[in-house]
Amino acid sequence: MGKEYRYRKHIRWGQYAIFILFPLLFLFIFAIGGFFTWKTNSTFISFPLTIMAAFLLIEGCFVGYLYYRLARTVISIQDNILIYKYPGGEKRFPIETIYLESASIRYVGGWLKIKANKQSIRITVVLEDISGFVQELKAALDNRQLSDHYDSHKLFGFLKTAISADQSWERAYPIFGKMFIMILVISIAILNGYVLATIAFWGPVITILWWVFSILWIVIAYIIAETILLRQIAKKSIEATFTFPPRDFSYEKQVYDKTIMWGGITYFLASSLVLVFVICSRILF
Repeated sequence: MGKEYRYRKHIRWGQYAIFILFPLLFLFIFAIGGFFTWKTNSTFISFPLTIMAAFLLIEGCFVGYLYYRLARTVISIQDNILIYKYPGGEKRFPIETIYLESASIRYVGGWLKIKANKQSIRITVVLEDISGFVQELKAALDNRQLSDHYDSHKLFGFLKTAISADQSWERAYPIFGKMFIMILVISIAILNGYVLATIAFWGPVITILWWVFSILWIVIAYIIAETILLRQIAKKSIEATFTFPPRDFSYEKQVYDKTIMWGGITYFLASSLVLVFVICSRILF
């Protein structure tokens, strides 16, 4: 039995989160509208809020159904047949009838279209281990001397993007928890001093903007680290042989350690300078 490929964890778990989150948001907005109606005896504010809540609920149903379909999709290659199972049906493509079309946007994403006879399916980099699936499918075609069933240059570009996506998501799941802790421990610690200095001088609006910056600095550091790592894959991949660099865990750790260190230093210096400026402006003016 061949390996089964499914969509990533955030899709599989997201289908449940969406069906919980969107109804709660609907009830929350609807309750706010009812509160304003009760307080003002007018529907001037509550009516648009009710419309917004209704659209939010409809959007939640649509997104939830999309996640539901993806979460229950299973792809595998068995007995020289590509099997695509999805809610409500199943498609079977004999390998010798398959043609591939692909498109990719560097560091962002892409899709692979699998065509056989008059049927077709489209797969994106959200599929877990999409790079392994593409390599398995390519090998199945090559073993039958069917390399003319795909554009080698485009498939290489997509496969490079797929490998980048697989590695990026593998890092993301454990990193997101660490990022949240860092935001709490580092950013909020510095924020306390800044809030005390600014809330009386510049007001809550500037303070809220600084809160946003305090949260975003770690996100920016994450993006920079990922860009550095993804560029390494692009540089070391060889199209002529369809070979790609193995994952280097120690190098990944070095990149993240340095990026977060310099990001933290930059954030601390920026916070200190702004704090000094606020205090000086208060004293002088």
